[in-house]
Amino acid sequence: PADYVSLNWNSNLSNCIVNTNPSIPYSLSDPLSIAYLAQGSLILSPPAPGAYVISVTCGTPDTTTRVTSTPLTLTVLPPPPPVVALSISPSSVLQGQEFTASWSSTNATYCAGSGGITSSGWDTNGAFAYSPDGTFSYSPGGPGQTGQFTFVITCESIAPGSVAPTSAQAQLTVEALSATLTASATTIASGSAVTLTWSSTGATGCSASGGGANGAPWSGSVGTSGTLTQTATSGGTFTYTLVCSGDGYTTAPQQVTVTVTAQGSGGSGSTGGHGGGGAIGLLELALLGALRALRRRSQLPAAAERRYAAWFP
Repeated sequence: PADYVSLNWNSNLSNCIVNTNPSIPYSLSDPLSIAYLAQGSLILSPPAPGAYVISVTCGTPDTTTRVTSTPLTLTVLPPPPPVVALSISPSSVLQGQEFTASWSSTNATYCAGSGGITSSGWDTNGAFAYSPDGTFSYSPGGPGQTGQFTFVITCESIAPGSVAPTSAQAQLTVEALSATLTASATTIASGSAVTLTWSSTGATGCSASGGGANGAPWSGSVGTSGTLTQTATSGGTFTYTLVCSGDGYTTAPQQVTVTVTAQGSGGSGSTGGHGGGGAIGLLELALLGALRALRRRSQLPAAAERRYAAWFP
């Protein structure tokens, strides 16, 4: 069906017409495009595979005499199936970065797109709306437009009624813009150090806010990855926040909270003379009680009790 056929005739009559069964579209080869000439030619464009019977009928001007040529049979063979190729470059992009899908085909008329990224415009909903060769470019980043996607191109044959369409596919990975922020410890004592570590994927810049464990806020632009060590100077709870951006998109805020506790006052009191309570104080009280009980039983002089009482007032 992609080929053309030249038909020529010659008659000693006039008013010639070409007969084709089934019908074949044609165009006149005569430079003046004059129909019904006794000698002429035209170009036949077979629409599909099959056997076409062709003849020419000529007659006298008054149509009293009409003669039809011996029929010819034109055999149109089925074409090979379409050959389709599809590629995506680059095959992996970051959120907001542009990619291009390119396809080419032979023995095909039109192509349809399916699959791909939702709401990108690639999917033609079954319509063969693309040319046999073409490109499609897009910058993903909207809702549901990150992850892995399969793009499919399907091209119909130049003889769609007798040869099935052919499809090809290609993969695309869209990686979301992301960032992480961690702290070496979430609880430290005043005078101790804490180290912040952050990194990002697809970002062109990051900004910091919050903080203050060292007496100053953590703010302003920072690199897309890095570390920061601070020495805590006062007690409290401090939240560090990191936001990264790139190609018009930003990450969700990444946060870590660091709690700084005050240093202990030290010292535990005197160790001589008198106890301060606890298990030792109870023993002292028990001993004093026993001494008083002995005195009541006349087993201990009052002076001894007073002496022990002086030890354990």
